[in-house]
Amino acid sequence: MLKSIFDSESEKKIFKRLKTFWTKYVDVFPQIPVKSIIGYEKIEKFDKNPKVKDFLLKTSFDFVICELETGIPLLVVEFDGLSGGFSQDGKFYMKSEPSIDKYRKLKMETKLRLCSNFQIPMIVISYEESNLLPESGDWISILDVIIGDAMEKRNHEKNYSKYIRMLT
Repeated sequence: MLKSIFDSESEKKIFKRLKTFWTKYVDVFPQIPVKSIIGYEKIEKFDKNPKVKDFLLKTSFDFVICELETGIPLLVVEFDGLSGGFSQDGKFYMKSEPSIDKYRKLKMETKLRLCSNFQIPMIVISYEESNLLPESGDWISILDVIIGDAMEKRNHEKNYSKYIRMLT
């Protein structure tokens, strides 16, 4: 019997929500190898530790949000249902240490450091950040806000000179 590409039902649920809600604006891809986003050569040069290189060459990102029809990454999303962890300002915080993955914190911090090094926005979310917010009328989640912000930043960057010309 084949195994699902998703590590949990929660991860599968998040992907389904992202595909349903965001499909008109971005492309959402699950389980994309890190080397497909960063590049083999860059990973080889990133860290001299062979264990770090090996991990990065074998692991994947849970979700990659890309510009519509271009494949250009806007945001990398890691779901941490295992320890209830999240990232803030490029740092990873765990609510509990999972007994089945004693290197969880190190792995997440390595992915965050890699993405930061190559200017690819990355966040780690717990299930709470993917839940719909009651104050929004159950329409949006914190993850939705983060995706919208990533889109705005990319569009602002692309259109900045046009906006300046319009103002002058």
